[in-house]
Amino acid sequence: VRRRLVLANDRGDLYPRSPPGRTPMSERTKRCIYIKLLRHPHRSFADIGREFALSATTIRIVARSHLLYRFIMKRKPLLTLPARCQRLKWASEVIHQDWSSVVFTDEALVTIRDQGSGEHVPSSLNALNSWTTHHKNEGDDRKHIAPTLRQGKKIMLWGAISYGRKYPLVRIDLEGGSFNGQRYLDEIVRPHLAKHVAALRRWGQQHAKVVEDGSKIHWRKSIRAEKTKLKISNLAHPPYSPDLNPIENMWANLKKRLRRCERVPTSKLE
Repeated sequence: VRRRLVLANDRGDLYPRSPPGRTPMSERTKRCIYIKLLRHPHRSFADIGREFALSATTIRIVARSHLLYRFIMKRKPLLTLPARCQRLKWASEVIHQDWSSVVFTDEALVTIRDQGSGEHVPSSLNALNSWTTHHKNEGDDRKHIAPTLRQGKKIMLWGAISYGRKYPLVRIDLEGGSFNGQRYLDEIVRPHLAKHVAALRRWGQQHAKVVEDGSKIHWRKSIRAEKTKLKISNLAHPPYSPDLNPIENMWANLKKRLRRCERVPTSKLE
């Protein structure tokens, strides 16, 4: 009562004024925002903020208070229900697999520039998304344009890795014809794959196995017979599952480094 009388004498008001600034957000509103973020993870902070009459920055602060952050979505193959069941079955079968005795193999296509395609292109323009800074009327300036290069020649590479080891890359000449099962047998299986598996056995991995993707050339009857003759055994690999083969990460790093090269490779040797 005494405090109210003092306020009345000072400013003629019996009730205290609200503090300056924006009204603090209630815990109920924060909880509603948190639930909205969990139920709609693909909506932007700005979109959710419009629903609550709040800015995107405020939504971001609430999200961080609940340890929620925005990330670029990872890209993985779209899997059907049968494919997911096969992956789950495969995981249960190899749960006790000794992965140090497994050789992961795969092929990759790499594009090189044609030698007559023109001038040097900076490595910063080889990236998938190139950014530049300029005034509004300078967009057509040559230094602010990322050139689209002619499609160069493609080189196929075959590679293999195992735990703690990497094996030499093998260049496959596509100009001599398509890469079929017979070429895979003559150029990869006999001179390279058999040698890598034998080396693993010499190093103590008597149950060495090979992982290959589902390409038809890997599973032809003649190739399977030759692998049996060379004592090469395959480890089953579920379909549509390149993300389960770690060599795919090596190919991604290789292509990323090629895009960052100061001089784009123009020949097979490079």
